[in-house]
Amino acid sequence: MLTALSLAACPAPSEDTDVGVEAGSDDEVGESTTDSRAEASSDTEASTEGETSSDTDTGTDTETSSDTETSTEGDAGTETETGGGPACGDGVVEGDEACDDGNTLPGDGCGPNCMVSGTALWEVFVSGENPGPDSFREIAVDQLGHVAVVGYQHPDVRWYGRFDGSSGDMLWGEVWPGQQAAMWDVGANSGELIALAISAGTPIDSARLVTFDGDGVMGWQHTLPMDSAFTSVVLTPEDDVIVGGHVEDVFHLRRYDSEGNLEWIGPEMGDSAFDLALRPDGSIVAATVGSPPRVVSISAQGEHEWTAAPLEWISYYAELTADEGGRAYVVGYEGSPAHAAVVALDTDGSVLWTWVDEEEGQGWGIVSTGQGLLAGGERFGRVQSSGWLGWFDLDGELTHEQLIAHPDFPDFQVSVRDLERSPDGYGVLGGVHYQPDEAGDMWLRKFEL
Repeated sequence: MLTALSLAACPAPSEDTDVGVEAGSDDEVGESTTDSRAEASSDTEASTEGETSSDTDTGTDTETSSDTETSTEGDAGTETETGGGPACGDGVVEGDEACDDGNTLPGDGCGPNCMVSGTALWEVFVSGENPGPDSFREIAVDQLGHVAVVGYQHPDVRWYGRFDGSSGDMLWGEVWPGQQAAMWDVGANSGELIALAISAGTPIDSARLVTFDGDGVMGWQHTLPMDSAFTSVVLTPEDDVIVGGHVEDVFHLRRYDSEGNLEWIGPEMGDSAFDLALRPDGSIVAATVGSPPRVVSISAQGEHEWTAAPLEWISYYAELTADEGGRAYVVGYEGSPAHAAVVALDTDGSVLWTWVDEEEGQGWGIVSTGQGLLAGGERFGRVQSSGWLGWFDLDGELTHEQLIAHPDFPDFQVSVRDLERSPDGYGVLGGVHYQPDEAGDMWLRKFEL
């Protein structure tokens, strides 16, 4: 089934909000600012052949269009059933099951839904009007399974939106006004709040935290003064927002409640926070940019707990995550030529294991699968670059690996930029498909673990 949608840009968020409170100011605690816009209306026509088109008129003079294609490559996964139906994990291939290896573990070639690991349920390609590659930079999956995204449409056009997690249909999408903002990260949890970490200016000189509701209507926001940047944001189960970055090149961490009231400002660590991950106990791990780069642990109250020793094989951090046991995992790359690397840290910051890819490539995204780890990125080849996914067990053993190519254009270059786990037990990746010397597409895929 192939679905084509035409998307018009929604009204740009107002720039009237001024929250230029100095970092650490007591005046900001308990305050929030709100800016909202009217919701866009849309007319949708559906044919009996499964094609849908959606035209959105936002009522603004400035309009940016994106073409979105959604394709389904795999059948929906079969869950374990009672009453005589197929039972995934019993070792017998029945009904719609593509495989059944006698368990429901991810990453061993046959996934938890008895589909071959890596099988796509749906994928989406979003094209901007500008030439050059378009790419999703970061994604976040909320408790409803919907996917919030940030990306760019080359050159220098920033884009953000939200997709239905069950079908891949775009719920809304917008172009950020101006060409100077850098959208670093997106966070989502309950589905009622979406947060963006943004840095603006030329050169980048101010940090901005902006929130939206599930329909894309702007809510509260905060801006830090000059010489600051936000590069990562996570949401707690209560929709509290934790955002990290730097102020004058010093590590900076803030926590706001769901209404935008400042709860605390974290310790000054001497390095810029690059990425954050939330542990089950509410504490935070942060990858810092410095010489050398390090990983630090911050309590749920904003207090420093430990700093890990410099990590061997990681010269550039791309992303980190935390699993159900509180262990932290970092993916990135090292060396020239680059080789993707993964490092696992115990709850006290000690190194559990390290894995380095033998092939040239870069690691970009990483996520806990519940029973192991999934890492992704791109591999460099003589003719093309391929997206790759690697499944690891808790001991760092690579249990399954898959290279990804464009389903219709094998000579396209592919890069997996971010990975998340969906609450219904599948994986979601965001990245880019592009062909040399031609425009590329922002790319989103939901797949079997």
